Amino acid sequence: MDAEHRAPSLRAVRRAAAVLATAAALAFSGGPARAGGGPLGIDAVQPLRDHGLWDPDLQRAAYYALIVGPWIGALVEGTETRIGRTWWRSAESATASLVAVTAVKSIAQRRRPNQADPPDPDLWRQGSEYEAFPSGHVTLATAAVAPFIMEYGRDRPEVWALAAIPFWMGLARINVQAHWQTDVLGGWALGLATAWLATKPDSPLVLRVFGDGGFVGLRYRW
Repeated sequence: MDAEHRAPSLRAVRRAAAVLATAAALAFSGGPARAGGGPLGIDAVQPLRDHGLWDPDLQRAAYYALIVGPWIGALVEGTETRIGRTWWRSAESATASLVAVTAVKSIAQRRRPNQADPPDPDLWRQGSEYEAFPSGHVTLATAAVAPFIMEYGRDRPEVWALAAIPFWMGLARINVQAHWQTDVLGGWALGLATAWLATKPDSPLVLRVFGDGGFVGLRYRW
């Protein structure tokens, strides 16, 4: 099996997790606005920052771009190339993450920092309208970019810069008081797990369903 068809290894997943864990340690070690709580003792409400890099409209635009973008890349590039198969894995991973995060939220039913007065990180199983854990934005961002890191991280080190997207998204969600710190950690973990499952097989789902001649892609039709 050639390099283009080989599924990313578990080592790549561990490296991606290590990068996000290091980023989390740096981000959450600066001293919270209040004493920490929650399951890991790190959950605290941060001062509201909803402008500049933390603008909710920017977060919303990035969220929808991460849903649509991978599918555009997959449909344009097709499955004939390494990058095309990676786009397909990203699209499949991102879509699966939306399903997974919805299921987990429905079980956890955790209140967001801005949904309780006073905010309490230990409010779980509060009702289906509460969806703090895990962060859907962070889960999606991680699931969408991780397949590229897993595929190209070894021979194209610059691709690790993509880890900045889920890292930024996590900080943004905390700064607008939409999520607790453990919601972000849970989103990173669920996104990585979804991406690993999407990249574990030797080929993306589209090729396993339709065979090696799966999808040529619009790029090759013009």
